[in-house]
Amino acid sequence: MKRMSVVEKSVSLDEAVALRDRLQGVLEWEAEAGALTAQERAAGEALLYRLMKLDSPAGDAPDNVAAS
Repeated sequence: MKRMSVVEKSVSLDEAVALRDRLQGVLEWEAEAGALTAQERAAGEALLYRLMKLDSPAGDAPDNVAAS
């Protein structure tokens, strides 16, 4: 197994801290705005799939996106 350099460890730590901060931001937003509805969550996931040009979990291409 490859050992990580000090720089790699620092970058990994920075990424972990940034992720933690983003997740904390989401929790704070949800506490103020309330949880997303199933429809809002589905719309967000569809947008994510379109932006990332991925197939949907069901294997169907999301609206307005050709299957890859």
